Amino acid sequence: MHVLMALTAAATSPVQASAAMERPDLPRTGPATMDVAGVKLGMSAAEARSALARAGYVVERADETQDFEQEVASEVNVRLKGVGLLRGKSRGVSKIVAHGPGREYLTIDFAQWPAGSLAAVVYLSVPQDRQPSEAFRAQVAARYGKATLQPGGYEPRWCTAGDADCSIMSSPSLPNLSVSFPTQSLWLRYGEGTDRQRRQAVKVAVDAKMPPARRSAF
Repeated sequence: MHVLMALTAAATSPVQASAAMERPDLPRTGPATMDVAGVKLGMSAAEARSALARAGYVVERADETQDFEQEVASEVNVRLKGVGLLRGKSRGVSKIVAHGPGREYLTIDFAQWPAGSLAAVVYLSVPQDRQPSEAFRAQVAARYGKATLQPGGYEPRWCTAGDADCSIMSSPSLPNLSVSFPTQSLWLRYGEGTDRQRRQAVKVAVDAKMPPARRSAF
């Protein structure tokens, strides 16, 4: 499928699309290479399940949603008839919920791309009665190194190099990792820019099937 062929420099994401792109073109350094319990950004649902199993996690549930093709078909129907469309069983995965061996709670939110349901956000919460705060801090530092931003030392953030939107007061465009020491939680996200490009990919695919009207009946 080459639904991203029409993406141009007008796309708002710093991550550039190409004619052959079926998935986000994530950086090869920084948070895009990090993992949470073995799960990395861009992993398929099957890959994420395998990683969780290796880390000792048990999947509690996997929620379904429209996959990319179904989403495009639904948007085409909106243009034609003003209502969405969902034919048959949803083929995409929207979220996986799992629990770890130490009562860790982990969720993975997936984004729908031509290549399938790919991990976009990984969230982990560690019970404070299970791991003392100083041990959690030490594990974070050993695993992820020095943070890019450390406001007050309580909620550090690891940014992708060159992401001007990665600050405490704004949403990063590129992959990033955030940690909350008070709640012993962390979030690995693929960034607002990548999400904008996914929405642009949907629009390109819809336009190809049902071009916007140039005239109305008046």
